[in-house]
Amino acid sequence: MDNDRVFALEDGYLIQDIDLSKYSDKIDRGHAELVINGEMKSSNGNASDGHPYIHCLIIGTADAPDRINTYVNTEYVLSTTWQKVQRRVSIPEHSTSIRLLLKKTAFAGSNATSRYAFFNSVSIKILDRIQ
Repeated sequence: MDNDRVFALEDGYLIQDIDLSKYSDKIDRGHAELVINGEMKSSNGNASDGHPYIHCLIIGTADAPDRINTYVNTEYVLSTTWQKVQRRVSIPEHSTSIRLLLKKTAFAGSNATSRYAFFNSVSIKILDRIQ
């Protein structure tokens, strides 16, 4: 990272919805793969909570285009230095959209929280899945 601007999450989460209609032929033939990439770091690696991760919902079924069909998470990052993460998953047939969320861990009963979760270079790609 060369002085890139980054996203610092203190509370809540960030949501981005992605329409998959232009990939529908590929998805409905079972030939689509979702690739999630990003760089993340925590402001306090010794905290038990508040560490960054990417959560993704794949939405759409044959019967209900607004129903969640798949939940996908990257691992969460404890490090205070930038760590690259990647997650690959097949996109189920009839999927209509993806909801991408930048989040921080929140474990019940934890009081040692990392104040900020940092995200950089977050991207998703829809690729042809190799049969």
